[in-house]
Amino acid sequence: MSDNKGPQTSVAFQWAVQPPAASMDTVKPAPGDVRFVKLEEVSELNGKPWASMAEFNLVDAKGANLPRTGWTASADSADTNDKPGNAIDGNAASLWHTQWDGDSPPPPHSFIVDLRRYEPVRGFRYLPRQDKLTNGIIAKFRFYTSVDGVDWGRPVAEGDLAAMGAPNAEKTVLLK
Repeated sequence: MSDNKGPQTSVAFQWAVQPPAASMDTVKPAPGDVRFVKLEEVSELNGKPWASMAEFNLVDAKGANLPRTGWTASADSADTNDKPGNAIDGNAASLWHTQWDGDSPPPPHSFIVDLRRYEPVRGFRYLPRQDKLTNGIIAKFRFYTSVDGVDWGRPVAEGDLAAMGAPNAEKTVLLK
């Protein structure tokens, strides 16, 4: 074929079309695996309307922390500088804290993590704020798991973190 406007060049190439990578919509979890977890604060150590947390980890069947790569965190309430992501950033000096400046929404407060993959969650670790203050330290809690982040069902664990040791000490809750 020619357009009478000059030389033409042909180049041979191959175009390999790959099937799309499996999305979370097509991946099915193994029995007992979850993608979302929710820690719900029912009450605070001092009876105030706040919740706070320095670090949050999930535990596997051997008691090891699951890798937090790719996780995202959200909450029903957060103070301007103390966002939910602070509780999964690996820095115990930063923290998530519910709103306290100007307004203090009452509990329950929800802290939700999307693991972005299915994992065999067997418990969690809660590290309270580490600045020697006790504002927002979670006492009574409920813990939920979900494969879709919509259906939470009944709590898989509940209790009183305040009864598990010193206020600023890390607490580990294992699922039965």
